[in-house]
Amino acid sequence: MKKTGGTVGQNKNYHNRNKLLLVDDTEENLDLLIEFLSETYDLSIALDGVSALERVELDFPDLILLDIMMPVMDGYEVCQKIKTNPLTKNIPIIFLTSRIDSNSIVKGFEMGAADYVTKPFNEKELLARVKVHLDLKHAVEESEKARKEAEQAKKKAEQSEKLKSIFLTTMSHEIRTPMNGVLGMASLLMDTRLDPLQQEYIESLKSSGEMLMVLINDILDFSKIESGKMTLENQAFQLSNCIKDVYRLLAFSAVKKGIELIENIEKNVPKTIIGDETRLRQVLFNLIGNAIKFTEKGEVYFSVKSVFQNNRDYSLEFSVKDTGIGIPSEKMNQLFKSFRQLDTSTTRKYGGTGLGLVICERLVKLMGGKIWVESEEGKGATFFFTINTTAPETQTDSEIILPALEGKRILIVDNNQTLTKVIASKCKSWGMLPCIALSGKAALDEFEKTLYDKEKQLDLLVLDMEMPDINGLDLAQMIQNHPETYEFHLFFLNTVYQLNELPHQEEKNSTHFLNKPFREAAFYNKLIECFSNHTTKMQEKINENEIRTDRSVQQQTQLKILVAEDVLTNQKVILRFLNKMGYQADIARNGIEALKFLENQFYDIILMDIMMPGMDGITATQEIRKKYDSDNSPWIVALTADAFDGKKEEYLSKGMNDYITKPLVPNELKNAIQRFIDN
Repeated sequence: MKKTGGTVGQNKNYHNRNKLLLVDDTEENLDLLIEFLSETYDLSIALDGVSALERVELDFPDLILLDIMMPVMDGYEVCQKIKTNPLTKNIPIIFLTSRIDSNSIVKGFEMGAADYVTKPFNEKELLARVKVHLDLKHAVEESEKARKEAEQAKKKAEQSEKLKSIFLTTMSHEIRTPMNGVLGMASLLMDTRLDPLQQEYIESLKSSGEMLMVLINDILDFSKIESGKMTLENQAFQLSNCIKDVYRLLAFSAVKKGIELIENIEKNVPKTIIGDETRLRQVLFNLIGNAIKFTEKGEVYFSVKSVFQNNRDYSLEFSVKDTGIGIPSEKMNQLFKSFRQLDTSTTRKYGGTGLGLVICERLVKLMGGKIWVESEEGKGATFFFTINTTAPETQTDSEIILPALEGKRILIVDNNQTLTKVIASKCKSWGMLPCIALSGKAALDEFEKTLYDKEKQLDLLVLDMEMPDINGLDLAQMIQNHPETYEFHLFFLNTVYQLNELPHQEEKNSTHFLNKPFREAAFYNKLIECFSNHTTKMQEKINENEIRTDRSVQQQTQLKILVAEDVLTNQKVILRFLNKMGYQADIARNGIEALKFLENQFYDIILMDIMMPGMDGITATQEIRKKYDSDNSPWIVALTADAFDGKKEEYLSKGMNDYITKPLVPNELKNAIQRFIDN
């Protein structure tokens, strides 16, 4: 039949069928191809190369069957033009040829053909080759589609993560900035003269603000961990100082509930380790804080031991044991899940976000360890966790066991059996001879046994201030008034909130006071102070601190400080904090004003807020660095509500010297100024 080009075989299912372009200048060949293919495919035809190129641009077929030998433009040239066009280069081409020599076949592949079919056509072979290449084309298209979708999803996720990060940064700033004013003003107000009711109100205000900050920090930390942006520092620090910071923050809560906080660091634990002190402190604060929260009476016992050592590499196991309400066995699996509370009732007694333990688990995992719990409902719980760490080559501040402690007899009097055992264990390790009394009456019995045997006489009595039968003061008075008494040192274990009861006792050189929670290092230093004439390292440190303090006092009246902060409440808080430390300061409301101040006067320290209108803190810092050489430039401290990891390093890289976060804490501000003085 006569053909001039066009389409054949289209039907109502056109859009569901593959489109083929048949290119041949011989009608008999086209008739045969149409007969073989029209049942399965929608077909377009072209009788020469020029019309073939036109049909390709018009139809964009799924596959082309292309004759090689045609007048004017042969199949090789047509193939080359199709393959050099970016829009059509991926269309598979099967050459139709009567040539079976290798040169012709190779040339076809070099032009970009996918396959060839020899004339005369074999129907089964033709259909098979067409199907294979269509399947392959669609597989490639699906793969490319999936790749593009994955790439698009990745870009969308990255954009979402970026927006999330910007949102969290903004929210952190917007929440922390007013909280700086709330907590700062509350702290300042507590230092004024208040009646008891006002004092109660302001303490509640400050406590509520601090609880809100814990909530904010939990959410931000959880977000950082979930997004994989939580990184750990790797610095040497003293483990005992890390624990002391936690106890200092939680001691009041324990004392208020009458709970004994007990610490025991075993001797195989290195005093200095390398790791992230801040994150370890966060885990300890969560676990010990929870133990206090869920314990109404009794004790919280915290211990650390080494469970593995290889040269300087250690695996340390921490445990926090309480005598609280315990955890029902059916709810143990909820402990480390996000936003889960064991008590979900609307009247639940204990607050919290349900994130604390989740954050602990993730942080412990980052530190190479694991966390688990053992508990029985009504009998308390013990949380364990491990971390992998390394000890520095040289341990600092190691205990020196002096001969002066060898053989010293000590009576430890406290109704808490766990605490007396811990103190006795420490004393034994220092070569002392301890004995224990769990009540005032038992202590009197032990003392009377020593009255008539000088070899058994006591060198030291350690007395708890609060015991159920006889309190520490009364017991000391009874022993000292005994007609056969003798000289000994007397240590009172008291909370810092009992000091107002003790002024008359301070007059005696043999009487000393140790604050609870009991700290091994403080106890050891007191023993050395009592029984040795040697100057200890601690005393040397005190002397060094006194010298440094004298130097600081001389310098503080001379320091010129500029505060760049746009929020009025924060300006007042910072100025008041500085005034209480003995400093005066000028105020700039943004970076532009800060630069104007510097045109008239040089400042030693600039406390620079990051987010300010007009000119932000980073831009202002960079302008200041251009103005001054590095040896004669102000010391710039970043003040920011952005507490995310990496921000400190970012601000330091922008030219700032130091970094403190809002809400401002007076001690942190004082330490920042001290770092400038030391520098």
